[in-house]
Amino acid sequence: MKHVTEIQLIEYTNGSVGGPQKAAIDNHLAGCNSCRRLYEQTKLVYDSLGDLAVPQVNDLTAKIRQGVAATVGGWRNMYNLARVAAVIIIAALAGYFAAIAFTPVQQSDSVAILKAQSEISFTQPARHIALAVSGETR
Repeated sequence: MKHVTEIQLIEYTNGSVGGPQKAAIDNHLAGCNSCRRLYEQTKLVYDSLGDLAVPQVNDLTAKIRQGVAATVGGWRNMYNLARVAAVIIIAALAGYFAAIAFTPVQQSDSVAILKAQSEISFTQPARHIALAVSGETR
């Protein structure tokens, strides 16, 4: 048999190996000093860990569910906050565009000057015609 792997030693130490595989490991450990030392170290670690309580699966599942619920709750709060922020932004933009739409447009000075000149140019000939028709001279 080749040297025993660490996984095989762990399985051998915790008693999950049986039958011919256990017999092969027993024979190998009897003749191989390096694997026997590794087995003794593994057994020492395994024995010291044996005092620790193994968490129950139900307890672990409950803790995972609590963690997930807390995380999802946090995301829900962020989602609600984003919705409120979106409503505020949309309301502000609607108010801004409504103010622009209903604000009277003031004419610039150049537009006012052009408008006045065009009125003068149309009204001057009309006055001359009216004076000519009435017979008055200026």
